[in-house]
Amino acid sequence: MKKIVLFSGLMVAIFVMIQRGSNVTTSANSDPSRGAVVWDLSYQEIAAVPDDEVEFFIVQEVAARMPGDFTNEAAPDLPPGVRAVYATWEVEAQVGNGGFDQYFENTDGALADEAVLAFRLFGASGLADLVEQALAQRQNIDALGRLDERFYELGSAQAGRIRFIRQHPESF
Repeated sequence: MKKIVLFSGLMVAIFVMIQRGSNVTTSANSDPSRGAVVWDLSYQEIAAVPDDEVEFFIVQEVAARMPGDFTNEAAPDLPPGVRAVYATWEVEAQVGNGGFDQYFENTDGALADEAVLAFRLFGASGLADLVEQALAQRQNIDALGRLDERFYELGSAQAGRIRFIRQHPESF
């Protein structure tokens, strides 16, 4: 059931982005090939979003500003809290929909190291440990499948992300 819910959320995000159109902006001093992203959302705008919608709101805003796939190199200027929310949400959405194999296939694990740190920051050390193990076993599909089951058992880092968003406005 968790897989369906996360997949549905991802599909809603894609639909909303299509409906809104692209909102990508680059800074005047950025290298156009790098596709630097300007984060022009204030914490006051984030604070106005209800808890049950705030993670998705941040992820949606990042996706709307990205000129393609999100990677460490693509958005060096995003605030650290935004990057942490996005990195962990992406792991949960991809693994929840198709397992670690899908996560690595779709993202090449570009934000996996950052997600490990962010999961720990959000109090989800079990999820951080699993992502580290998945990184070490990424070529072993059988091992990844076993990690998928443990990932589903642990649940989401949602509560920790929301708590961090609310308690650390300076990170956004």
